[in-house]
Amino acid sequence: MGTKLLPWRRIVLFAMLSIADLALTRVLFHRAGGAVYEGNPVAAAWLENHGWAGLALFKGLCVALVLTTALVIWLRRPQIGADVLTFACAVTAATDLYSANLLVRIGQSLAGTW
Repeated sequence: MGTKLLPWRRIVLFAMLSIADLALTRVLFHRAGGAVYEGNPVAAAWLENHGWAGLALFKGLCVALVLTTALVIWLRRPQIGADVLTFACAVTAATDLYSANLLVRIGQSLAGTW
């Protein structure tokens, strides 16, 4: 059996998209002045009880869980493990795009009040 190469690009992309998710969430909360909320109730509880450090820890644990799961699958079925990472990237990218869209809308509504 040949050497299996880890899907490094997907791993790095997922990590970067996840960091962007946390950053966009922070910016949204800062700019929206209470007009937005964390949609994930578990993440919202972490944010409420532990602040931004708690939310960062929660999101980091979620990233670790997804990566661990994908890599365990990858060890037995490399293509399926890589596909799990692709799906995780797609879901996280969609979340990031939604957050970016909210930022644009908030910016437009704030510009209209001046």
